Amino acid sequence: MFNFQLGMFDSNGGRITQEGLWMVIAFTIAVELVFYVFRSIGVYVLAKRQKLEKAWFAFVPCLWLYTVCKLLKKQKFFGKPYEKMAIWLCLIFTVTQILNLVYQILVYYPIFDYVLFQGKTVYFSLNEMGDGFTQYRIVPGVYFEEGTVDLFALQSLVKALNVLGYITPLFDLATTVITVFTYIALFRTYWPQHYTVISILCIFLDLFPIFVFVIRKKNPINFNDYMRSRFGSYARSYGPYGNPYGNPYGQNGGQNSQANGNSYGSASQSRPDNPFEEFAGKGEKKPEDPFEEFKDN
Repeated sequence: MFNFQLGMFDSNGGRITQEGLWMVIAFTIAVELVFYVFRSIGVYVLAKRQKLEKAWFAFVPCLWLYTVCKLLKKQKFFGKPYEKMAIWLCLIFTVTQILNLVYQILVYYPIFDYVLFQGKTVYFSLNEMGDGFTQYRIVPGVYFEEGTVDLFALQSLVKALNVLGYITPLFDLATTVITVFTYIALFRTYWPQHYTVISILCIFLDLFPIFVFVIRKKNPINFNDYMRSRFGSYARSYGPYGNPYGNPYGQNGGQNSQANGNSYGSASQSRPDNPFEEFAGKGEKKPEDPFEEFKDN
């Protein structure tokens, strides 16, 4: 999280200075703002093109998921339409984000307070600092000067974090499931040609804001119809090679077959060779059915 500047500890550690921490905060905010704008515009344009009410929810943190669920009119989340589940999914997602924000504040506020507001330096070391320093154990390897940190406050933070540690993972798991299936459903609807690869990139690299911005002007596609058209095109491409007897179900195959008494395709196509012809002996008829003698028994 922090851009540790090398200081008195050489390659084994560094220091978190006021200037360095402000730079990290500014960079993080800039990246988050860019992703926020891309995601909001992408979801908003999709909602406007589909004439959804309250499309402006796309610009509200957490509520953008509500708009995305409304876009998935023909998709289902574990058997239930996304439209009907939108409020509940958005509520779970919002609670998870709040819990994670509280957790991050409890973990890193002492460092922010010590560095930003008191103007002091927090040291980061991979080894023990020795006398004169107190380790901030919530963040391993971070040390304060003794007497400058309220140990009682740190103990209280640890207890609060332990409580959150039991609750937050459950919501994190639920939110992960929600976002994964929502990404897949959205890209199956608006970019079915590449939905698998795009969904993986969004899940593992958090690139959803970029890709939702890319698809903002696309129209929804029925995924089942799309897959049927794909299979139909494959069948038309490889049809002549897939049926050795011609096309009895083609445009004219059935009519030609009935007119000529030929059930194997067009009128000009002869009956296929007998597969058991090689077993006939000299002077014998070509066996039409090698198992015929057993039929009467």
